[in-house]
Amino acid sequence: MSVQEEADKDSADSPAPANALAAVSMLRDDLRAAVRSADRARKALDRLCKPGAIERIDLLGPELTALEGVDLAPMAFEERRLALVAELRRRMEAMRAERRSGVLGPLQRLAAADGVPVRMLSDSPPVLLLSPLGCELDFERGSARLTYARETVLEARLDASDILAKREEAMALIRGAAEPPERFFQAALSAYRLVLAARGLEAGDRVDLVDLLAPLALLATDSQLWRKTPLAKVPDYPRYLLAYQLQRLRREGALEQGGRRIDLGTATGGTTRDKRNVLFVPTAADDGQYYLSIRFTPIASAS
Repeated sequence: MSVQEEADKDSADSPAPANALAAVSMLRDDLRAAVRSADRARKALDRLCKPGAIERIDLLGPELTALEGVDLAPMAFEERRLALVAELRRRMEAMRAERRSGVLGPLQRLAAADGVPVRMLSDSPPVLLLSPLGCELDFERGSARLTYARETVLEARLDASDILAKREEAMALIRGAAEPPERFFQAALSAYRLVLAARGLEAGDRVDLVDLLAPLALLATDSQLWRKTPLAKVPDYPRYLLAYQLQRLRREGALEQGGRRIDLGTATGGTTRDKRNVLFVPTAADDGQYYLSIRFTPIASAS
């Protein structure tokens, strides 16, 4: 074969420039992904190597999640990564079980002594009913959330005594902030009218229930402080408090006052996906309904 023939053959066997560029780009992208994955794994392993980190569930959990989300096959470490993840997962489950038994047993005993019934509502995540509050246990963070109407009121340590103490504190906080039904009805009506004015709506139109939170916060602030209190510094009106006040109105038969009735619109279907746009109002200690809207309507006079 002549020199020219060999040159022509080599040219024919070589990829076209466009194909070569695609190959270069693909290799570059794959290498970047492999390096990023390896770097995430390295950082997670570095943090786990710190003294005591592997013995702390709150530190082990995030790093285990990081190691589960990487691929070390390009580095030929994938088999070792999978074996380590399995071992760390076993360790996590053992630590979680230890924390679970260390909290649930003492909590049930102390609650029974105080006359507080304890009932498991959910196992994943672990949620207890310490009526009228819920209690969500977070073994990884070592904390518990005391909730009302599925909204956080207070947090406690993952300790039976502290959980029960925070339960009492949360109940006192709600009851101390609540207004009598007659006063709250008027405050809610004023808040409703503010929303109507802001939206350019007419009396009797529906507005989003959670839109009452901002005007309720302003109305709950001493009017003498309005001139010198920036709006950003007005304390929020808690969602759990609004749910409590509405539940109390219903329980005490006070949804109708002064010739007007509160009409709540039920949240259905996709409206409940974003919980910020709806409010859960309990009907019982372990049951309730999500609501989307509210309106005040006149009560027809009897003929």
